Amino acid sequence: MIKKILAGDIAMEQNPQEVEAFVTIDPKYLLGRLRQWAWLLLLVSLLGMVIAYVFSRLQVPVYQAKTQVMITRSASEGPVTDITQALTSQQITQTYVEFVSQRWALDSVAKQIGGTITGEQVKVSTATNTQIINIVVEDPDPSRAARIADTLVGVLIEQNENIQSGRYADAEKSLDAQIQRMEEQIANTQKELEQAKSDALAQQIAKTEGNIESTQLAIAATQAEIDNLSVLTPGQVRAMLISTDKRVQELKARLSGQLTEDEGLSIQQEIQSLQEKTVWLTPLVEPGIVEKTLAEKQENLAMQHALLDAYQEIYVSLLTSGKIEGTTDRIAKLEENLSLYQQIYINLLDDHETILLMDLQNMPNVVRLAPAVVSWQPVRPHTIRNGLLGGLASFVVAIIILLLKEFSDNTIKSADQVNEQLKLPVIGYIPKTLRTPKIHVHEYPRSRAAEAFRMLRTNLDFENADGLVKLLLVASPNNSKEKSDVAANLAITLAQGGKHVLLIDADLRHPQIHRSLGLANGKGLSDMIRDSASFEQVVLTWKEENLTVMTSGDLPPNPADLMASENLTEILNCARDKTDIVVIDSPSFLVADASILAAKVDGVLLVMQPGQTPMGTAQFALEQLKRGGARVLGVVLNQIPRGSSDFSTLC
Repeated sequence: MIKKILAGDIAMEQNPQEVEAFVTIDPKYLLGRLRQWAWLLLLVSLLGMVIAYVFSRLQVPVYQAKTQVMITRSASEGPVTDITQALTSQQITQTYVEFVSQRWALDSVAKQIGGTITGEQVKVSTATNTQIINIVVEDPDPSRAARIADTLVGVLIEQNENIQSGRYADAEKSLDAQIQRMEEQIANTQKELEQAKSDALAQQIAKTEGNIESTQLAIAATQAEIDNLSVLTPGQVRAMLISTDKRVQELKARLSGQLTEDEGLSIQQEIQSLQEKTVWLTPLVEPGIVEKTLAEKQENLAMQHALLDAYQEIYVSLLTSGKIEGTTDRIAKLEENLSLYQQIYINLLDDHETILLMDLQNMPNVVRLAPAVVSWQPVRPHTIRNGLLGGLASFVVAIIILLLKEFSDNTIKSADQVNEQLKLPVIGYIPKTLRTPKIHVHEYPRSRAAEAFRMLRTNLDFENADGLVKLLLVASPNNSKEKSDVAANLAITLAQGGKHVLLIDADLRHPQIHRSLGLANGKGLSDMIRDSASFEQVVLTWKEENLTVMTSGDLPPNPADLMASENLTEILNCARDKTDIVVIDSPSFLVADASILAAKVDGVLLVMQPGQTPMGTAQFALEQLKRGGARVLGVVLNQIPRGSSDFSTLC
C-alpha cells in the first residue's frame, strides 16, 4: 500500500478540509483507475505521437552517404627513403584523415560538383585499431551526398596516385576476365534454372487440371445416381426388378437360338448390364435402404466436392504464386551448380581484393573499399522513431499526471480505507447507474441497484438484531444529492420487506425526496415543527402500501433551530410509535442540522461516494457523531463505477 500524509493540524471544529488524513492507495485500485482512464491515455499517446510525427515531417530531411578507404603502407624493411616510411600505420592513417579534412580538399570537391560544402557536412574518422578511414557525408539531397563522398575519395586518390604501383596489373586483368566469365556462367545457369522451374510448374498445373476434370466427372456420376435414387420407392424398385428379370429371360431365350457372333456378343453385353442393374436394385427393395444409400451417396458427393475444392485451391495457388511444389532432379542439379559458381565468383572477388591490397604494399596507398551508396532513408529527423518516442513520452507524462492526481486526491477510494481509518463497517455497495428515475427498487426491481438495496436491507437487519433502531438517519459527510436517493430506495426496500415505513425528508436546505418520489412538496416536516399542520395532514401514502412519506414542507430561514426544537423530538417519538421504522433523509454534516438530528435518532447510516467524499470530511462527520453520542450503524458506498476492481464482486 502507498501512503501519503497530508500536512496540517487536526482542527475538525474549524475546517474539516484541514483534517490530517492518511490516504491509502491500493495498487489494485490504481490498476482499476488506469483501466478506467485507458481511453484518455491512448488518446494522449496518439496525440503526442501525431504531434511529434508532424513536427518531424516539417523538418528538412538530411540524408547520409558513407564510404570507406584503406591506407596501406610499404612492407619494405630497407632504408627509409620517404617520410611516410618512418610513420606507424596509425600515424599514416591519421595523416590522411587530416588531409581529407582540409578546407582546400572540400573546396576542390565543391568545384567539381557545384554548390558549397561546409565542414559540418563531412565527418572523417578512423576505425579503431585499423587503417580504414570512414567518410560520412550529410546533405539534404541524397544523390549529392553520395557524389560528395565519392568525389572526396577521388580527390584523395588523385593526390596520391603518383605513388601508385602497377606491378600487379596483369594479374588483376586476368582476374577481371575470370570474374566476367564467371558472371556470364552464373547468368546462364540462373536462366536455365528459371526455365526448369517454369517447366515443372507447367507440369504440375496440367496434372492438377487432370485431377480437377476427373473429380468433376465423378461428381457428375454421383449426382446422377443421387437423382435416380431420390425418386425411387421400394414399390418402384420391385417393379424395375421384375421388368429387368423378364428382359433377361427374353434375352437368354434369344441367345439359345441361331444368332450371328456380333448379335450374340451384343445380347450377352445387354444381359450383363441388366444383371449389374439387378445387383444394384436388389438391396434397395428393403425399407429404408433407399434412404441409407442416398445418404451414403450424398456423403460421397460432399467428399468429392471437398476434394475438388482442394484441387482448385492448389490450381489457383500454382497460377497466382508461380511456385512449384517440391523440386526435381534437374532443378536440384542446377541449384547445386549455381551455388558452386557463386562460391567460385566470391573466391575470385576475394583474390581480386587480395591483388589490390598487394598492389599497395610498397608505399602508402589509398584504396577505395566501397563506393558511396545513395540512401533514400533520411538520417534525421527520424520521423517514425520520433513519433513513437513522442507517443511514449506523452503516455508516461499522462501516467505521471494521473498518479499525481490520485496521490493528491484525499477522497475515500475503497472499503478497506473505511474499515482501517474510520473503523466502520461497510454494509452497502450501491452501483452507479444511468437509469432514470432513481427509484430503482420500484421501477427496475431486477436491476443490480435494486439487488444492492435488498442486500443493504439484509445487512441492516443484522446490525439491528436487537430491534432497538426504529429511527434511522441517512446522512452524508459532504453535500451529496444521491444520499436522498439512497434514503428513498432504502425506505421502499424496507416496505417491500413487510415493514410499515415512514420516510421523512429532514433536509430543510435542499430537499430531494419529493422530487425522487414524484410528490408535491406542500405541507411537511417544517410545518409540523411550527405547529401549523398535524401528522395526518403532512403524511402522504406512496405507491407501496407499507410506505408513507413526510416531505420537507416550506424551507425555513433557520433550519438548525427547527432541528433543535422539542417539537421535532415529539414528532419523531410519535413517528416511532406509529410505524415499524422511520427513515430520515438528513442534510450533510457540513451544517449543524445533521449533528442535531443524529442525537435524536437510534442509528445513523453514512452515505459516501468513492472518489468524491474526502477522508478528512468523513473523519470530521464521524467525530461530530461521536460527540453527540450517536450510534453509527455503518457506511453505504454509493455510485460505485461499473467494473471497479474494488467492488465488482460485491455489487
